[in-house]
Amino acid sequence: MDLLWEMFQHGKISKASSTADKASIEVGKAQTRTYSLEAKLDHLGLINRAMWSLLKERTELTEKDLIDRVAELDMVDGKKDNKIHDIRECYGCGKGIGPKEENCIYCGLSNPITSAFNKL
Repeated sequence: MDLLWEMFQHGKISKASSTADKASIEVGKAQTRTYSLEAKLDHLGLINRAMWSLLKERTELTEKDLIDRVAELDMVDGKKDNKIHDIRECYGCGKGIGPKEENCIYCGLSNPITSAFNKL
């Protein structure tokens, strides 16, 4: 009887070990994706800063202009949350369409995406 119990316990331990190994692999993949996204975000920040410095140098725009525009775009959805929500209005029924949707979920009408930013 003890031998059967030992075999049963060994099977459970082996299964738990395998599950832990799989979870560890998934964590490693998630960390790699996170590092990649952080690197892309850092690069986008650098590009934005370069674009802003070029605009400032070649126009009469100021830091205040930029800050005001950020605040204005932040409030497009009526919430000051430091996020942009591009909700479009359906041409057919007038209800809101998400930024990545091409067809209205309410009436089905095609509402082509008109901005490259809608795909972000």
